[in-house]
Amino acid sequence: TTQENAEFAVITPDNYDAGTLTYKVVWTAASGTGGVAWDLQGTSLADDDAIDTAWGTAVTVTDTFIVANDTHITAESAALTLGNTPAAGERVQFRIARQVAHASDTLTADAKLIGMRIEYGINAYSQ
Repeated sequence: TTQENAEFAVITPDNYDAGTLTYKVVWTAASGTGGVAWDLQGTSLADDDAIDTAWGTAVTVTDTFIVANDTHITAESAALTLGNTPAAGERVQFRIARQVAHASDTLTADAKLIGMRIEYGINAYSQ
C-alpha cells in the first residue's frame, strides 16, 4: 500500500543516439492476485550538471500476476524521454517505482523487482 522506489545509474555508451528509451520490468511476488504498475523515469547528467536536475516524465507499464514465485516480464513500455539534454557517454540516473495508486495496481502482496531490460538507439556500431 506504500509506494516505494529504487534508483540506479548507468553510463550511456559512446554510440548512444540520445533518443528515447523503452523498458521491460522483470518481477515476482510470493502470493496474491491482481496486477502491478511500474513507473520509470530518468535524467541525463553531464560533467558539471547539478545532481538535482529535473527528472523526465515517468512512463508506466502494467502486468498481471500469474503464479507465486515465477518470473513475470512486463510488455515493452512506451517511449521514455530522459530529463535534461541526454548525450552519448553521460551518466543517466533512473528511478523505478511501483505505483500503488494506479488503477491497474491491484496486487495484494509485495511485488519484488528482479531486473530490467532497457533499450536505446545507437548512431553506429562500436568497434
